Amino acid sequence: MKFSPVILLVITIIIIIAPIQCLNKTELTLLTLARPFTYFYAKTPSDDTITPEIYQSLKPNDRNKFLEQQVAELRSQIVLLKNENSALASKLKTISDFREIAASGMNIKQYYNIVLADVVIKADVSAWRRSFLINRGANDGLQTGFTVVSGKYLIGKVSEVNASNSRVQLITDPAFRSQVMILPPPEEAVTPTEPAPVANPPGKKADKKTTPDQPQTGFGVLLGISFNRSLVKWVSRELKVGNNWNVFSAPDPSAITPSGLIVGTVDSFSVDGYFYTLNVKPAIDAYNLSSVLILVPKK
Repeated sequence: MKFSPVILLVITIIIIIAPIQCLNKTELTLLTLARPFTYFYAKTPSDDTITPEIYQSLKPNDRNKFLEQQVAELRSQIVLLKNENSALASKLKTISDFREIAASGMNIKQYYNIVLADVVIKADVSAWRRSFLINRGANDGLQTGFTVVSGKYLIGKVSEVNASNSRVQLITDPAFRSQVMILPPPEEAVTPTEPAPVANPPGKKADKKTTPDQPQTGFGVLLGISFNRSLVKWVSRELKVGNNWNVFSAPDPSAITPSGLIVGTVDSFSVDGYFYTLNVKPAIDAYNLSSVLILVPKK
């Protein structure tokens, strides 16, 4: 069946000018419709096996071909098993790392239900976007805006939801926005100490006790710039920020995102009027993940 060049031109123009949200929803819909068929195909038994009686009746050349085919199938199964083992190991590591922050006093389990999801498509309809698709959706209680993590690392948030699939907007996506806090690395932290008492001349009041300045904490807005990079804008210049400072998720009044999730580290910064703009290297490459956790608020 051949299409007219005019029809192909019209379809091309529609794809180019269509909003990216429409293309994303189309991709989610097609993926949802295809899942039952992929599951059925994966569970369909192979009919290539033969009985010992039939094998004995084969000619030597046919026997060799059959054995070569069996070896090739076994090798394919080994590769599949290795991939499944790697995926399971990744899930276990994600859950294990998450237990660390759950046991650190953040009380995440008290306020959130945890949903484990597999990354099914690591691709975008736009070269500038940074997102991927997961195999969880509205049927699993997901809604737009929910936080997505990998262990103790902030990955992004749910940006679109279908019945059984969702799109995760990564922290490197240019449309991503979230408040973060900036802290010095541990080796630069200053621990307050009690100063030694100082004798005062008679008739002079004792000076108030002073302690060294506490490590400063700054706040800003995290946004992505694609290519596995992020920025933190509108950081006050009163903060004596430097390279290797740490970036964490900030307290969220809406309780959608818990504070203290690791975002990345500052590797350079520039002055923008009364504020700093920080260049942030994310602590983890989200495109290398095969599974993530979604935090579903209990209230």
